[in-house]
Amino acid sequence: YPYMGFKELEKIIEKIKKNSGGILLIDYGYVQSKNENTLQSVKNHKRNDLLSNLGKADITSLVNFKLLDEFFSTKNLKVKNIVSQSFFLKKLGIVERANNISKKMQFTQKADLYLRMKRLLDPRTMGNLFKVIFAYKAKKNNFVGFD
Repeated sequence: YPYMGFKELEKIIEKIKKNSGGILLIDYGYVQSKNENTLQSVKNHKRNDLLSNLGKADITSLVNFKLLDEFFSTKNLKVKNIVSQSFFLKKLGIVERANNISKKMQFTQKADLYLRMKRLLDPRTMGNLFKVIFAYKAKKNNFVGFD
């Protein structure tokens, strides 16, 4: 339970409520708890043994998006569906936009663009590892990227 993190989020939530705004969060995470340690180490975009490469690797943890959903609800914020990064970006039109801008690119630029797209969207890389949640205090409910 991220006590200090939730204390900081409460400050943001007060501003959201005051201004009828929202908060969009995108991060490594999960929705269904697997009852395992979420602390991890990453070096050069790859998992690293937690105690290896100390000072040279990033130490992070996976976000429990279901817990965030419950927390936002207890603070009277509405929450859109928790979706994968791939789903969210595709709903926002990332594929169509990439296709449009690639028409004016050279082959090597297109290849680079599509490799970057693959990294963002592929289920084995960032596509399913990253989750997206949007909590808000507004009358409208038709936010793109979640349905």
